[in-house]
Amino acid sequence: MTLLTSIVVMLLLCLSAAHAQQERSDFQLNFRPFVGSVPLQLDTIYTLDKNQTIEFSTLKWYISGVELLRNDTVFFAEPNSYHLLDVSDEHLLHIPLSHLPSGQFTHVRFYLGIDSATTTSGAFGGDLDPTRGMLWTWQSGYIHTKIEGKSSRSTARNKEFEFHLGGYRSPFNSLQTITLPLPSSREVSIKMDVLKWINSIDLASVHHIMSPGEQAVLLSQQFATIFRVEAR
Repeated sequence: MTLLTSIVVMLLLCLSAAHAQQERSDFQLNFRPFVGSVPLQLDTIYTLDKNQTIEFSTLKWYISGVELLRNDTVFFAEPNSYHLLDVSDEHLLHIPLSHLPSGQFTHVRFYLGIDSATTTSGAFGGDLDPTRGMLWTWQSGYIHTKIEGKSSRSTARNKEFEFHLGGYRSPFNSLQTITLPLPSSREVSIKMDVLKWINSIDLASVHHIMSPGEQAVLLSQQFATIFRVEAR
């Protein structure tokens, strides 16, 4: 191979690598839980209207099956897409996506929870590891959303509330599909007003849900409505 040929080959390889880099870029979903207009922090007492108070000690939820769409067409589906988000660790509130096709996406779609096929296929590691404290039993499946704390409205002992929402068997499958519009930025902030959700519950009569059932499905449906993409 002559020197000139070698130079041409090297240039072509560099151009090819640069083109590939342009065709693939990163994307990140950032989840930001709030109590009304205030960022949610665990073990912090928030004073609400009429001197009511609320405090969250645990807030965890599963996001899975992440897809990016252009209108109604899926252009990217994250492989092995299972994420346990946990307010106790800021690093666990971000979902980075890599090896994306170039171009603009119009929507993001994902599940709130873990689907039945994954649940019945057996034990998993990573965010699905049972030691994460989000699996009831193989019969009941994963806890999709875990929210614990105290509220002055609760009539339970010590004013506590516990909501472990899940279930994958009909008629109490609590898995929710969420679709949100995307801005032009590839770093997307998703706000969650947890106060809106907790205000939809009569804590005087409903303060503990610890197994699949009709109420778990209803509260999961309501929780799915608090996700909003923040304007940039």
